[in-house]
Amino acid sequence: MSTVLEKPTNRFPKITEQGLDDLRSRIGVPICDTIEPWNYEATRDAIRHYAHGIGDDNPLWSDPAYAEETKFGGIVALPSFLFTTSRIVSGYCGGLSGGHAMWAGADWTWHKPVLRNDVMTTEA
Repeated sequence: MSTVLEKPTNRFPKITEQGLDDLRSRIGVPICDTIEPWNYEATRDAIRHYAHGIGDDNPLWSDPAYAEETKFGGIVALPSFLFTTSRIVSGYCGGLSGGHAMWAGADWTWHKPVLRNDVMTTEA
C-alpha cells in the first residue's frame, strides 16, 4: 500500500481587497502599539556601541577627549543613530498578510546634532 501526499493548494496567504481596505484605514492614524525602541537616550555607550556595530570608527562618536576639542564640545551621535530611537522607521509597522515588509528608505532633516545624553521621543 502506498501513501500519496497531496500538495497543498494554498501555501501562502493572499492579498485581498479586505486586507487592502484594512491597510488603507490606517493612513493618517498614529502608530502607537509598537516594539520598544533600542534607545531613548544618546548615552556615551549607546552611541559608541551603535558606531562600532556599523563599523564607523570616527572619534567624534567615541573619543571624549577628541570630541571635546571640536565645535560640538563633546560626544555627538552619528546621524543614523536616530534609527535606534524608533522601530517604525525601519519597518516594524505591519502590513498585508502574505506580503513581506519592505523598507524603502527614510527622508531626514537634521536641524541640530544629537549630543551625548540627549533624550528623544518619536511619533509615527
